[in-house]
Amino acid sequence: MNVTRELLDHIEAGSVASLVTYLNGLGGDDKRAVARSLPAHLGERRRSGFEAEQRVREPAPLYRLAGAACLAGSEQVASWLDRSELRRVEPEADAARVMSVLGDRPEVNPSGFDG
Repeated sequence: MNVTRELLDHIEAGSVASLVTYLNGLGGDDKRAVARSLPAHLGERRRSGFEAEQRVREPAPLYRLAGAACLAGSEQVASWLDRSELRRVEPEADAARVMSVLGDRPEVNPSGFDG
């Protein structure tokens, strides 16, 4: 099974704790693979009609976690979190969940340059 399918299985299972554990165990290559496929998956699912869009809104907190953990850079993560179909979440709980997958990222020099 590929990493994206495994991730989607975790999202469909609906367990935040299980998804966080899975995401925190992914390596860089796996995160890049998910980052390449997750936006397309969500777009396809959303275009499948009203019922499919509703099925995206229910697990929105899990999709938000996956994107926050796997997308590179703050601009990509912010854009992902701002997607209209992913906005209906409880803000305080969502912030805590998102920080649980962002906390291990290396610090980046604000100028964008190392050193």
